Amino acid sequence: LLFGVLGDGSISEGTSGGEIKKRLDEIISTINQNPLKVKVALDTESGGQRSWSSQLQNKLNAISTSGKFAVQVSKLTIGNGAVADFKKQLGAVLNTLNLDKGTTITLAADGIEKKKKQFQLYFEDLIETNKHVNLTRITEEKDVYLKHFYDSITPLFEFGDVFKENMTLCDVGAGAGFPSIPIKIIMPSLKITIVDSLAKRLTFLKGLVEKLGLSDVELVHGRAEDVGQNSKYREKFDLVTARAVANMTVLSEYCLPLVKKDGYFIALKGPKAEDELKTGQKALSVLGGKLIKDKELTLPNSDEERTLVLIKKIKNTPKKYPRQAGTPRKKPIK
Repeated sequence: LLFGVLGDGSISEGTSGGEIKKRLDEIISTINQNPLKVKVALDTESGGQRSWSSQLQNKLNAISTSGKFAVQVSKLTIGNGAVADFKKQLGAVLNTLNLDKGTTITLAADGIEKKKKQFQLYFEDLIETNKHVNLTRITEEKDVYLKHFYDSITPLFEFGDVFKENMTLCDVGAGAGFPSIPIKIIMPSLKITIVDSLAKRLTFLKGLVEKLGLSDVELVHGRAEDVGQNSKYREKFDLVTARAVANMTVLSEYCLPLVKKDGYFIALKGPKAEDELKTGQKALSVLGGKLIKDKELTLPNSDEERTLVLIKKIKNTPKKYPRQAGTPRKKPIK
């Protein structure tokens, strides 16, 4: 299961639901100690463990000998708060470490505590504001960390190769800031635009952004259909995200007009989204999108199933889309 680093640098195999918060802290942490002292559980059934350094070296050796990438293993360094060019595949079992060319998620050692505090402030502000503004039905701390914070950053694990420093990202219908604010905390160089039609939610987000000390975050009050026809935002973003907003056909019309050609749209969906993807193929084609990958996963230590969908914008969206506000839902593309 997801690893939880203890004080002595060892790694426990199982964690209770109450430790979800601790494990999220570890996700935003980095390997900034002697790699030989850091262990990782590779086989949760047998309880086998090998050193992080050994696993990483073996994985890199296998990749480099395959000829796919040229890797200078002897010069590999892990320290000073950065693990560059690697995507951590964090699922039910941490058993692989894949190398993705061009993927860099860097966490400075001196920023780890800051990120932990940002997530804690986020939780506290969310719960306090939720008393008078309907932001979420999930209020238990461990559930917020798992079902909101962790859930929001799963695209970084599964589609890490599409995230680059200083990219522009638009989050459509972000509500209480999911997934864009957790992603921004992890990758602060991203330039975020959040679109939402409810002013009260944007008021909360404005205060939250200030409390968290985040920069390069723009809040846009409006319907996705109207924003998608605004020349300031239309086809201006490297990435567009949406979480639990609408079915794929409707969601594609909301989001793809905002994506640059050769950019990506990432949809965070619930379980078993196959039917949505099938019925949404016509909309994707019309709007200029192409399905690249869909990934089913289960949030750790739970039965919470999710589906992540990655769509590439391969051609410009026809000018008629998105249609007038309300039309995508009433008359979806078929």
